[in-house]
Amino acid sequence: MHLSARVGFIAETGGYLLSMPVIIYAGWLSDRYGRKPLNVLGNLAFLVLIYPTFAWIVATRTEFAFITGMIVLNVMSSITTGSFYASLIESLPKGFA
Repeated sequence: MHLSARVGFIAETGGYLLSMPVIIYAGWLSDRYGRKPLNVLGNLAFLVLIYPTFAWIVATRTEFAFITGMIVLNVMSSITTGSFYASLIESLPKGFA
């Protein structure tokens, strides 16, 4: 796509910065509604968005499309991350942590 390294850095950094509060919020949501529904819906939303996001990026070939698309996909994948870490901590023995 002939985009600069700066664009890739902005896309990844923006995704990581927005993912931090999303992970915390998703952990809270998984406490409230359960781990499985949040994992299933988060993964489903991520899978549904993959093709349209990359189709938009390839069709427009702009820096804005790339940065926005990567941030959206990163945030969608973070929904399941918050729920995963909450369930991982619960699975450890009480004296382990």
